[in-house]
Amino acid sequence: MPVPIRPALLFLSLAMAVPAAAQTRDQMPLPDGFQAAIEKGDLAQAQALIAPATDACLAADPTAARCIDLLNWLASVGQRREDRPLQLRAARLAATAAARYAPGTAREYYALVNLSGGLDHSGTPLEAEAPARRALAIAERLWPEPSDNVALICRNLATTLTALGKHAEAATLMRRAVAIRTAQGGAESLAALDASRVLGVTLNEGGQIAPAVALLTRVADTLAARHPRRIVERARAEGDLAAVLNDAGRFTDAAQRYYNAILLWEEAGETGESLLTALNNAARNFVAMGDYTRAEQIDRLVLRIKSDRLGPDDPSLARSYGNLGVVLEAQGKLEEARPLLRKALAMAISAYGADHLRTAPFRGYLADALPLAEQEGERRTLVALYRDQLGAGHPDTLNALAQLANVLAALGRHAEAEAAYREVVAQGERTWGPDNVNFANSLVALALSLARQLRPGTLGEMRSLIARGWSIQRAALGPEHPDTIESAIYLAQMSDDPRARTLSRGAQSGILARIGRSRDFSAAAQAELRAFSAAFGQAVQINWRLSHPGAAK
Repeated sequence: MPVPIRPALLFLSLAMAVPAAAQTRDQMPLPDGFQAAIEKGDLAQAQALIAPATDACLAADPTAARCIDLLNWLASVGQRREDRPLQLRAARLAATAAARYAPGTAREYYALVNLSGGLDHSGTPLEAEAPARRALAIAERLWPEPSDNVALICRNLATTLTALGKHAEAATLMRRAVAIRTAQGGAESLAALDASRVLGVTLNEGGQIAPAVALLTRVADTLAARHPRRIVERARAEGDLAAVLNDAGRFTDAAQRYYNAILLWEEAGETGESLLTALNNAARNFVAMGDYTRAEQIDRLVLRIKSDRLGPDDPSLARSYGNLGVVLEAQGKLEEARPLLRKALAMAISAYGADHLRTAPFRGYLADALPLAEQEGERRTLVALYRDQLGAGHPDTLNALAQLANVLAALGRHAEAEAAYREVVAQGERTWGPDNVNFANSLVALALSLARQLRPGTLGEMRSLIARGWSIQRAALGPEHPDTIESAIYLAQMSDDPRARTLSRGAQSGILARIGRSRDFSAAAQAELRAFSAAFGQAVQINWRLSHPGAAK
């Protein structure tokens, strides 16, 4: 049964731009050697120079404008070093001081940029929205467009709104950022292409998969043609395109783009988080292809690399333990998977606290590996957590509610499951919009819930729900996407003869086209064919029955 909400790749996030200095060096004297350390990328040395200067300024005169400037620099260094506690501590002090002593100025703008970025990266987008919106208002007053500062905060606010499920507004902001960057340097400038890349990710997160694929393909291919030596930018674009191709069901194409991204990161000398994230997401793509062996190999490699660097119990390893646990669970290796998933959740709770949103994905992964009778409590906890912190209509809340409904259906409690599916549909149309694939999947899930109960008089509603969902999937994903194929089979089973034959033949063609794209009928292609065997068999049976009307059904 389709999951009512399109699953995203694990831990894929929008990149945050590094804010510029609030003032020039002439206006804001910096410690000797600081600027040189920044230019060399020696961030540890930069922090060693700026931190004591900031402390000294605050001790001497906390009302001085120079202290705000130094705090902004310190927060920026924290962001570049991915030291979120340092970034947040300095940005909070800078924002508080600027609001009191320099409201509405560039100093407050940069403090708010750092603060909103730090909050967003720390998993608290609800707190990040207000400072980001104020920063945008300040930028619009201070700098006429096309302005780098307006484009920057449009991008950062779009990141926050994407995390909050406000996809339409996020896309509008990113289109504005693209327009600014294009006006400054042209559509093929690095800045415009980077803004377009983020717009593509934003569209994909909002369920607009086909436009996202087209945009990110253009970005990746243009970077390769026009800026071949910009290795880091190309690596980011290839990785983001791969993620969207994965969501589009084009797993083989996604695998090639992930391979490109990994090679580019290696060429750039990257051995840290960017490379490991590309490997993580490539492993998730192999899971989608049914190639669990390669996915497990990658996950074990990433875990070993991070464990060697940080130690086996560092909280940042929660992601790696969780990923490996998920791929083991998918293979039915539950006795191996559960300890890893419990360890991942414990690490996340240790790092963020029991009720933090960052713990929620790990709770979900563990719930997937629990016996069915134990899953309901975990699913209800997740629904309550998301509802309390993100609201009833947020995509994550709807996803958690849909997963709870799946458990209730598996337990045979179909009336309760139907009520939950109906809530997902009602909220989902408002959240995603009527043409969104996530909404389409929720329609199909509700129809299947009705099918399990077989109440008199529900066939018409079931057929209507699936027909609407299938038409959305076909338009957004294409006829060869697994969700489109599966929905076509369901609809064929409920349709009159002429339409049933067309639908079932279309499903068969889609399956064969997917398998045919594998030139050597690889293990992944074989796994996909096995996964489709039941649906393919149903399609064949429908055609046979329609061709032999006198045969027993």
